[in-house]
Formats: sequence, C-alpha cells, structure tokens
Amino acid sequence: MAIQIQPEKRTNFTPLIIVIFLLIIGAFLYLKYFRGGVIKEKEINYSPEILPPTSQEILKKGVDISSFSNRIKEVLEHPVFKSLISHINWPPESPQLGRPNPFKPL
Repeated sequence: MAIQIQPEKRTNFTPLIIVIFLLIIGAFLYLKYFRGGVIKEKEINYSPEILPPTSQEILKKGVDISSFSNRIKEVLEHPVFKSLISHINWPPESPQLGRPNPFKPL
C-alpha cells in the first residue's frame, strides 16, 4: 500500500474579483450614461428657501438670461447688492519673488 501526498488545493479568487470589479464599473457606466446620471434634473428641488427672490422671479417668468445685459446698472445699484461685504482684497497682491536685480552682487 502506497501513500500518495497530494498538494493542498487552493481556491483562486482572482476571476471572482475581476467579475465583481467589472460589474461595479458596468453599473456605474449604466447609471451615468444611460439613465442620465445618478441625480436626475427632475429630482432637484428649487425651493424658495434656497434661491434669492430675483432667481425665483426668473424661474417663474422663464425670462431669458441674456435680456439682463442692459440691466447691469440697476443690479449694481440695488440695495441688496450694496449690502454685500467683500471678504477679500481684489486684485490680490503679487508676492515679491527674488531680488529686484539678480545680477547685482550681494
């Protein structure tokens, strides 16, 4: 009677991992390109609490935004626009880089 030593069987998970990875990529591409994205435009809620009053009026009237080009002065003189506070300095100051004359000896 001979004793045979058989090698230990190891399960190879590589094909399973590749299939799962391809399914995840396929699901992402399907949701992104064939269903119009994960968030549809119909799901976006333009609630009055989020938009300022002028934006609400534009959405209600369906006015073309290009018609506002002649109302720039009116917008700039509006009290709400004047009440805005600038939190940055514009234009930003450029930092001094290097020496004014790099060829001048120290």
